[in-house]
Amino acid sequence: KHRRDIPVRVLARAAIRMTIRSVTNWMDAATSAWYCVNGSPSRRRAPSRSSAKAGVVINPATPVSVLDDVLDVTDYVLVMSVNPGFGGQKFLASQLKKIENIRKKIEKSGKKIELEVDGGINDQTSRIAVEAGADVLVSGSYIFGSGNYRQAIQNLKKI
Repeated sequence: KHRRDIPVRVLARAAIRMTIRSVTNWMDAATSAWYCVNGSPSRRRAPSRSSAKAGVVINPATPVSVLDDVLDVTDYVLVMSVNPGFGGQKFLASQLKKIENIRKKIEKSGKKIELEVDGGINDQTSRIAVEAGADVLVSGSYIFGSGNYRQAIQNLKKI
């Protein structure tokens, strides 16, 4: 039996024009994320018959302005607060202003768009990311390197 409550993210770094053609029966939610590289991401949405969400991943070097053309078709924005590639990196404080600016764009749009932050999230950086406007935090190395997963997660939930 498959678990039906696990969201699945499909990250397509080079395939900016990628479209989700089908979502398998066992998935209740799949998320497609278009990286903003060399131009605007595709404005295509996941098929309306699926529960798939469309997202945009913003790397540290990507300007916030790339959202101008796609915010109206976006369900979430994921800000990478490290340069993608490997775990255990330190949170880039330079991304706080970007998170604040994206939060303002989302509020101005009037849409219900989640703002996620991934990279270097621990018990200290989680607080400043949320204060800057994050709704969802992604933490890997802090939790799995802690030796006590439950305590690490509880520390993150205290914010």
